[in-house]
Amino acid sequence: MNSHPVIVLLMLLGSMLMAMRIDSASQRLLSCPSSCGDIVVPFPFGTTHGLDESKACQGTCKNLQGSYLCFCRERFGGYGKKDGTGCHPKRRAKASIFLLIASGLFFPAVGSSWIFWRSKKKRVVKLRRGLYIQNGGLILENMLWRMQKPKVFTAEDLRNATDNYDESRVLYIDKHNEPVYRGSLCDEVNVLVTIKRCVTIESLQIQEFINKLVILFGIQHTNFVNLIGCCLETRYPLLVYEFFTDKTLYDFIHDNASFLSWEIRLKIAEKTARAIVYLHDEMSTPIVHGNIKSSNILLDSDYTVKVALPALDGYLDTFGYLNREWDTFGYLNQELDTFDHLNPEACLLGKLTNKSDVYSFGIVLAELLTGEQLLNLDRPKEGEIFLDKYFVSAIKEDRMREILVQRLVEMVDIEQLKKVAMLTERCLRNQPEERPTMFEVATELQNVILELDNDPRS
Repeated sequence: MNSHPVIVLLMLLGSMLMAMRIDSASQRLLSCPSSCGDIVVPFPFGTTHGLDESKACQGTCKNLQGSYLCFCRERFGGYGKKDGTGCHPKRRAKASIFLLIASGLFFPAVGSSWIFWRSKKKRVVKLRRGLYIQNGGLILENMLWRMQKPKVFTAEDLRNATDNYDESRVLYIDKHNEPVYRGSLCDEVNVLVTIKRCVTIESLQIQEFINKLVILFGIQHTNFVNLIGCCLETRYPLLVYEFFTDKTLYDFIHDNASFLSWEIRLKIAEKTARAIVYLHDEMSTPIVHGNIKSSNILLDSDYTVKVALPALDGYLDTFGYLNREWDTFGYLNQELDTFDHLNPEACLLGKLTNKSDVYSFGIVLAELLTGEQLLNLDRPKEGEIFLDKYFVSAIKEDRMREILVQRLVEMVDIEQLKKVAMLTERCLRNQPEERPTMFEVATELQNVILELDNDPRS
């Protein structure tokens, strides 16, 4: 019973506080129309209709206790206040969502593609590195570190140089039925090069292959087709030579549409002889070329001589390949396609010396003097189907005039022709010790050229 007055008192106090809150809220509501409009909206706070919405909101206004909110109409988004972002069509939001989704799909796809590409590139790089080591790249680096290094090209370098080995870049097909390409090195101001593929190299031959490669890099002579560099990142090593015409002395001699004057023939012979002298006498490691023949002597339109370098490959068998051993003179193993330009002891014993090149050069001189093919089954005498035997037999029987190019006989001093013919015969003797050295051959040819230059009739 004593608690009832207390309860009544508490109820009276609660009523007084409620009245005070209503009065305070009523005072705050009076300030709302200044934002939403001019009409007072009574408590509880309802949504206005028909107010002057242009004053504060871009859409619909709603009063709150002491404040207000703006709402955008249907299909519009934003905060609705004019002094804020206002209202805008919800389609932009949809576009943003689309771009967000597209980005979410695009970037993972690009990332996955990049990871796949990088993985594939790493596999290619690893494969090329393996081929580089397999083909003797590390051995070559070790042998060349003290000397001026030739260029070691990447597979990508040569692919770019040949337009991905385009057919239009093929110069000719070699005897191994492999295309030989003309390339252009962009980093060398578009320097033209010739790119050739080596034949298969067995793993046990890598050291020998690299030894020969280093020697060939050392041949730097104006009358040799110089080896610029190589690529060891491909299945078969690629060799890069300076570019030169593929027109050969053989083509000029046996082309009936052209005629080489006596002066040009002498100069071609002398320049070729000097190039061989360089191999025999002027290199730190003397080399027997072993493959001197007219088809390996390149000529441009001005008859500039470029002798093809010794080959890198070859084995001996009875069908025309010679395996050559290193001896105190030193020479390279290489492949020979015929025996027509070889001396007798090379054919019989399978061994070459510097006098072997002398014999082969004698056959080139015989071609220049007679214009005859190396092999002719129509020659009447037995044993003369080969040019060397045919020429020596004619000289011994004093039939020189009969076998020489008739236009030369008619136009050239017969004594000069005789001097070169006798030199040719000495080069073609069976016994190596009876042949002159290449230095002696080059000197005698130079003396004939000096006589020709001093002859008032020339």
